[in-house]
Amino acid sequence: MERDGGQAASSERFLAAYRAIETVLRRRVDTSAYVGFRALVHEAARKEPAVRRYEIDLRQYGDLRNAIVHEDRGGEPIAEPHLNVVDDLERIAALLSDPPKIGAHFAKPVVTAAADQRVGLAARTMYDGRFSQLPVYASEGFLGLLTAETVMRWVAAHLTDDVGLLEEQPVADVLRYAEDPENHVFMSRDKTIFEALEAFERFSRDGKSLDAIIVTHSGRQSESPLGIVTIFDFPRLLDLT
Repeated sequence: MERDGGQAASSERFLAAYRAIETVLRRRVDTSAYVGFRALVHEAARKEPAVRRYEIDLRQYGDLRNAIVHEDRGGEPIAEPHLNVVDDLERIAALLSDPPKIGAHFAKPVVTAAADQRVGLAARTMYDGRFSQLPVYASEGFLGLLTAETVMRWVAAHLTDDVGLLEEQPVADVLRYAEDPENHVFMSRDKTIFEALEAFERFSRDGKSLDAIIVTHSGRQSESPLGIVTIFDFPRLLDLT
């Protein structure tokens, strides 16, 4: 029985994407010796967040590939992939070959606050810009991440204190009221979307909140911020995968 052109195209596209992924995985594992596809996926997933993201899918597609290439006596594949399956595998192949970088998608001017700035001004900046956090810098560099929650905790602690006008206090004093001063991470602009997603998920598993990923050239907090990724960007991160 003769296959139609659509069927032939779908299996050929599937196998081409599969081979592209296999090539990428071999580079990640750095082996020239024969390693089965499942073992390749397992080893690469230990090293790379992008592969971990699709580990289950890749194993299932590996099984489908085996069904496709084992032909019966009539020369027909035992299975033909649906076009949506082919599209998905091609998408994964493209993402594994060239994972999207956070610098490419989240580079933007970052509004910051100075350590000696009045907290009232910083709070107004957050309100007007609809920011839930501001990186705070002093002359020596990054000092901490000012969040709306920290401001509220600080206000609550001083409601009955005789400290004059609260809004006149410096931002540096407010930072001491952060529930978790380790509420942020720095990443270089070359880190991938998958690494950013894993950072949020890792904090969540530990029962913590990652309020922001601050993007710099090399991921050092001594460098100027090039962009910022917050929990509100999580849906956009998922859309890029």
